[in-house]
Amino acid sequence: MNKGYIIFANQRIDDPTLDIKAVRRIFGDEPVREAGVYINGTLQSPRLSLFSDPPVEEKKILSYLTLGTALGEEEEDKAPVLSARSKAKPYKVGMYLWPNIYVSYGVDPSRQSNNKIYNVRYEFGRQFWVEGEFKEEGNGIDFSYILER
Repeated sequence: MNKGYIIFANQRIDDPTLDIKAVRRIFGDEPVREAGVYINGTLQSPRLSLFSDPPVEEKKILSYLTLGTALGEEEEDKAPVLSARSKAKPYKVGMYLWPNIYVSYGVDPSRQSNNKIYNVRYEFGRQFWVEGEFKEEGNGIDFSYILER
C-alpha cells in the first residue's frame, strides 16, 4: 500500500471517507512497471478503480495484482470462449482496511458489460461476519456465522 487514509473528521463513525492507493511493482514484464487499485469514496459507497503503468486491460491488471504477471497469449487463447463464459469465475482483488474490514473489487468475465463487482465485509469475530455485494443488476447482503461443536 503506497498511501492509505481513512478520514473520520466530519463523517459518521460508520461511514468514513476512504483515500487508498495500493500498488504492486511488476518485475520481469518489460512493458508494465506497476499495477494497482485506487479506493476512494466512503466505506458504505466505495469506488474502486484499477490502473497500471502503462495502461492495459482490466483483466490483465487483475492478473498482475494477483499473480504478479499477465496471462500469456497462450493462456488467453485457452480461456473460455464467449459461449462458455457462464462457467468462468469472477476475478477479485481485495485488502483489509482494518483487521475486521475487508473490501474487494472484481470483474465477472461471464458478463460482456456491467461486469464490475464490489464487496465490503465486516467481521465481528472469527465466526460471524456481514458481507455486502454491489453490482449493476442488484445489491445483496449476507449474514454468515460458523457453529462449532
